[in-house]
Amino acid sequence: MLRGTGLDLESAWCPFRVAMVRLERGVDFHKVILGVPIAALPTVCGELATEPRWRAMLSGLKTVQTQFLQAWMTTTTETLAGMPGMPTAEGFREPFDTWLDMSQLLPHEDWPANVKSVHYFVGALEDSVSPPPGTASEFPQEQRDAVYQGALAFFRSGVTALWPNFDWTKMQAPDTVQGEQRMRSQYWRANVDPSDRYTLSTTGSKFFRLRSDDSGFRNLFLAGDWTLNGLNAGSVEAAVMSGMQACQGISGYPREILGGYAEMTRK
Repeated sequence: MLRGTGLDLESAWCPFRVAMVRLERGVDFHKVILGVPIAALPTVCGELATEPRWRAMLSGLKTVQTQFLQAWMTTTTETLAGMPGMPTAEGFREPFDTWLDMSQLLPHEDWPANVKSVHYFVGALEDSVSPPPGTASEFPQEQRDAVYQGALAFFRSGVTALWPNFDWTKMQAPDTVQGEQRMRSQYWRANVDPSDRYTLSTTGSKFFRLRSDDSGFRNLFLAGDWTLNGLNAGSVEAAVMSGMQACQGISGYPREILGGYAEMTRK
């Protein structure tokens, strides 16, 4: 948020724009690494879709909105869930089908001693009709409000299947805040910006992906988990492998990338 203006410059629906600047190859740059997530590419560099493979990739790779909730608790996971360890749950009920105990992060956060565990809840967020990027809109806030309401509903009923010993008093919040209003002291977000959307690994989608060193445009290299990288799935590991492959295409190093597309070709 730009202080004093109310403008969120990181939002695709911020109307603020700057003047365009033209850069020339050989004068202003030599090589370009494009690391923008794929859902934002039609807006950022839609002209590349004149190339058939780019057109196929932009239409063939699917993305989805996601939602996230981070909750701090004043009791341990073992007490909440009635089991030892640091569980991870996948394929749970909507709207948060994934739960991760991330309490190992607490030593790096500035919380009072009564905070005993921290938890991440993640899930897909149903797509809805949104205004075109670049137009002033309440859409991001509306989606964030929807995530909050979904989180309330989830903790009213669904979370008890994971945490049979949960009640609102165990959620970190000021002492003066009672009941479900304690949710206001947690962190939640709606990942609705094109650059925030999650790239899906649908059936056959790997055939639409381009390699980091085979963009179809001279001096243009690609980086991101949406490229053909060996994992071909939305993850930090795939993004790192893609970045290594872009480096390999530019400089020849690293000479070998374990799990990369060179190994896929050999198999």
